[in-house]
Amino acid sequence: MACALSITFWIGGGLVVSGALAIVVRLREPEMQWCHFVAQVLLAGGVLGLLTWRLGCGPVVLAPAGFVTGGVAAAVVDFRTGRLPNWLVLTTHLMTAVGVLSATLITSADELLLGAVAGAAAFLLVYLGLYLGVPGQLGGGDVKLAAAAGAVLGWHSWSAVFAGLLVIWLANALAFAVLRVSKFGVRHNLPSLPHGPSLVLGTVAVLLAG
Repeated sequence: MACALSITFWIGGGLVVSGALAIVVRLREPEMQWCHFVAQVLLAGGVLGLLTWRLGCGPVVLAPAGFVTGGVAAAVVDFRTGRLPNWLVLTTHLMTAVGVLSATLITSADELLLGAVAGAAAFLLVYLGLYLGVPGQLGGGDVKLAAAAGAVLGWHSWSAVFAGLLVIWLANALAFAVLRVSKFGVRHNLPSLPHGPSLVLGTVAVLLAG
């Protein structure tokens, strides 16, 4: 019963916070339509509910909560426009930091905070290397958003960091294949395959897999 209430709380909280963020996105990104507004809100709330069910009903859910809320918003914008606005990536970083710090303080597990810093650094180095070594494959927003994803995965474990890198790029390869076969990108005027959705989806998938 208590866990069911906790799941309901996180779904409700996710809907409220993501709804407020979606309003800001709608104001600052006028090309975003109301259907994308609704998708962002429902996705964030649903993912937070799944994470609460999978990770347990304790404060551990706080660690990924900020990233999920901001990351889903960034992924929706990236999917629709092919870019990650700096203000939204910065917002995601701030929300991620608040979530990770809150979870660390409540659980008194200081070593997990070090893991978050190391995970962020590892993702940043990998993505920066790809950004510089393979020009045109990643945008600067992808590199910056990757640091937030690495922090969340690193807070949980080093194995989550390595698994995250693998799953994210597998998701990206699968998305590329689907877009090529279905010609979805052509029909919807996508300039290129956006990496933000794969980055957020892969991170969430690893967290749900435990």
